[in-house]
Amino acid sequence: MDARIALVRRSYGEYDDSIFPDDYYRIPGVRCYQDVDAVRRYAYERILTYRGQTVELYVNGGMAVELLLALQAAVKLNIKVIVCHRDNSTHEFRRQQLIWKPIDHDDCEAGKEEGPFFSLCGERHFGMSDTAIFENVPSECVFDFAWQEKCVREALTPYSHKQVSIAVTGLKPLLISVLNVACDLDIQITWLHYDSDREEYFAQPMDKIIL
Repeated sequence: MDARIALVRRSYGEYDDSIFPDDYYRIPGVRCYQDVDAVRRYAYERILTYRGQTVELYVNGGMAVELLLALQAAVKLNIKVIVCHRDNSTHEFRRQQLIWKPIDHDDCEAGKEEGPFFSLCGERHFGMSDTAIFENVPSECVFDFAWQEKCVREALTPYSHKQVSIAVTGLKPLLISVLNVACDLDIQITWLHYDSDREEYFAQPMDKIIL
């Protein structure tokens, strides 16, 4: 392991570095929630020194959009990422290997046939689809990544080689499980984030990484 990096700066925890300030709107260039290109560029600059290395990324706070943008920046820099999620019941971190890689740029530009859109987790708020990848996640499965990937595979296998949109309505470990399975099934994922200020969803295509 080359480095331990925290997703956001906190006064606690022993890390080699951190990516984002503890307030999303303190990220340079961010004027509104949807300024994701500025967030991605900032993440890229913050982790540039770890190009080609293996890092543990500690999810010690922050939002789902920050985690996903940090992952986009990491794969652009050929950084191997192990995502570490805090288990509040044990105060330990659970390690989840990221195997996702963006689909080839030329294929991405050409575009794949559009599939359906889902909510990530049906029991969460702001669901915009009647179909959820996870109807519910039992507490004992929050860090059961094998179980999560099995559920994702069952939901997404019919849409192999297509584009799928997913409303982000659930737990951060689920995001990684979806990405890992989507990579194996050659599915382009577009995340839909809810902007409560504008009361609308906006799209974050994972395979189009603009810096």
